[in-house]
Amino acid sequence: MDWLEKRFNEFKKSREERNAVVSASEDIYADVWGKIVAAVQPANTHGARLVLNGFPLHYVMRMGDRNFSLVLADDKCSIEARFSDAEPIIISLRMCEDGTVCLRCVGATLTPASAAQLIMERFLFEGGSPFVVPIASGTD
Repeated sequence: MDWLEKRFNEFKKSREERNAVVSASEDIYADVWGKIVAAVQPANTHGARLVLNGFPLHYVMRMGDRNFSLVLADDKCSIEARFSDAEPIIISLRMCEDGTVCLRCVGATLTPASAAQLIMERFLFEGGSPFVVPIASGTD
């Protein structure tokens, strides 16, 4: 029954990896949010007028009528940035090859800082942001 032993070992490894992800998830989420918060003051010096609100595991940032929320999923295996006027960003928490818990989004491995940058780029410079420069239309 080598196949049976193999399957139970795979199950055990998978369960251990998930437990590691769940154990690290709140600290990683807080680290990403901390990097986002660190961008508030510099963005506000450029006129962004960002306001923070919410509660742990469901933070909210507002800029005028726009907002986004950063939510740790109930299963603690992903972080979702939900925007009022743009597609969400879903960042998965997974085990990396080196045995640490890492952030993954669209096939790329992210650090908390690069995850925060990805989220803030979308919020500040896409969608209905006042910092989006419209493309000129007309004829050449």
